[in-house]
Amino acid sequence: MPIKELFEGKRLRKNKSRLVFVWSAIVVLSLLLSFWNEYNEIRNIAENTARASFYKDLAFRVWGASHGGVYVPVTERTQPNPHLSHIPKRDIQQPDGTLLTLMNPAYMLRQMMNEYPGLYGAQGRITSLQYLYDGNAPDDWEKEALLAFEIGVDEVFEYVDIEGEPYLRLMRPMITEEDCLKCHAFQGYEVGDVRGGIGVSVPLTPLYRMGVEHNYTAVFGYFFLWLLGFLGIKQAIKQEMLYLKKHRYLQEKLQDQAVRDPLTGIFNRRYMEATLQQELAKVARTRNPLSLVMIDLDGLKKINDLYGHFLGGDRAIKALASEIQSLCRESDVFCRYAGDEFIVILSGTSCQAAYKRALEWREAVEKVKIKSVDAEFSITISAGISAYPAHGETLTSLIQHADDALYQAKKQGRNRVVMCEKTEK
Repeated sequence: MPIKELFEGKRLRKNKSRLVFVWSAIVVLSLLLSFWNEYNEIRNIAENTARASFYKDLAFRVWGASHGGVYVPVTERTQPNPHLSHIPKRDIQQPDGTLLTLMNPAYMLRQMMNEYPGLYGAQGRITSLQYLYDGNAPDDWEKEALLAFEIGVDEVFEYVDIEGEPYLRLMRPMITEEDCLKCHAFQGYEVGDVRGGIGVSVPLTPLYRMGVEHNYTAVFGYFFLWLLGFLGIKQAIKQEMLYLKKHRYLQEKLQDQAVRDPLTGIFNRRYMEATLQQELAKVARTRNPLSLVMIDLDGLKKINDLYGHFLGGDRAIKALASEIQSLCRESDVFCRYAGDEFIVILSGTSCQAAYKRALEWREAVEKVKIKSVDAEFSITISAGISAYPAHGETLTSLIQHADDALYQAKKQGRNRVVMCEKTEK
């Protein structure tokens, strides 16, 4: 073999080794970067989940406090709260002899957290430096967070192991408001004081498991990308684009799940509140009309008792949502607010026009036939309507007035549509 060809062959083999090494290094580094991005993505999801859980619990407390608490029958499960003994009407006896007791927001929220942790996903916890209930005593980490709130810190979070499992712990402060003083003034709190904190623990194992499954896909994707590198850069880039498309699809799917109700597929309360805030900002400038229709399924408990949750209540809620969704316009925003309650935001619609549309929905829903295992049943709805600006210029006031009107519809015998008669001063 000529010496020139011998050296040329060695040079080509050497260059080939270099190209393989460089290509392999690029692929490996890209894979590691994907793992790192996936890791950060999981942490972002965990932090957003924790904050969403906090605001959900905070909204529940604010709602409960603004209504002065809720009266429920005294049972073995729910006894009179000894920490509310200073309230004159903590316990009320009804004419039929039933004893009702006042549940303040903290009592209600603690009971929900303790009895339904699986439904929360993120586990919530209330604590305070001046705790009344022994179960609310802060641990060392929570105590440090509460002290930090006293000097102006508004959020504390940490990634920790709890009983061998990874968790994100997040805590934000509870600030004393006027409505809180009914139950907590005796502790010496004043409006604006840090009264305690709501902590949230988000389990990371399910997210990591999802990340591992996704990383398996990434490993195979990058392996084929490396293999296709021998066949040409064009094919390798094509494979990378397919991978990125799949990654974007997963992200979009997660984002969509965050604003969709899993049972009905329509928008959820979080999306509704964000949209209503945006619409209120628009109408504040244009002074165009805006109406809010709150809808409630009549007799859900009876339906569940007769046909069960899955074949009765869930089917009724899905049928209601499907029927009204089919009658909504493109500009309408239809959401599941809570349980069997729905809200429709009608932009550019007066209260009278919203009333006529709600009557059409009511009539359409009455005609729907829902099939259970061996039976068929119908449903009815009640609706309450509020409008901007007559019944308020804020999200809270519009929802509250629509809820008041809905209550009147129920009180008048259900299967009715009622417009709010109150005027915001």
